Amino acid sequence: MRNRSHSTRSLRWFWGLSFSLLTLFSVGLVYSSNTLVLPFSAAFDGHLVDVDFEGFGADILVAGNVTVASFGSGTFESEGHLNFITETGTGTVTMTLEDGSTLTIGLIGKATGASTFDGTYRITGGTGQFAGVTGGIGSLVGTFNLRNLTFQGSAQGQIRF
Repeated sequence: MRNRSHSTRSLRWFWGLSFSLLTLFSVGLVYSSNTLVLPFSAAFDGHLVDVDFEGFGADILVAGNVTVASFGSGTFESEGHLNFITETGTGTVTMTLEDGSTLTIGLIGKATGASTFDGTYRITGGTGQFAGVTGGIGSLVGTFNLRNLTFQGSAQGQIRF
């Protein structure tokens, strides 16, 4: 005959484990197939450093400050190409946080007005806090002020480890 207290302990352990897993999912952490998916949010505040006009497009360099929610603050540098005919752009953003961690994302965007754009990003690599990053996707928006050569933007989505 089975010991009743052993069965009760097993049942309590099972319910405790179930509750713990449910709690992790409810706070936004998803752990599946050895992949940790976290919310990702970044705010960019910078300025145009260089613009080289070539044919029907331009190569553009933007730099400034970035705040990455839950990870910290630092600087960013973005290099990209704008196509004036298709009103699209591609680029790479490298963020360096105060602790030296880096995160690199690729982006694709489309003009939504004379000085605004939106698009998508894909995380491509990282070091430090971002070591082991395996990707992540999301959306981004931005505004250029062409009078004072400033830029403000944000990215929202996910990051995968």
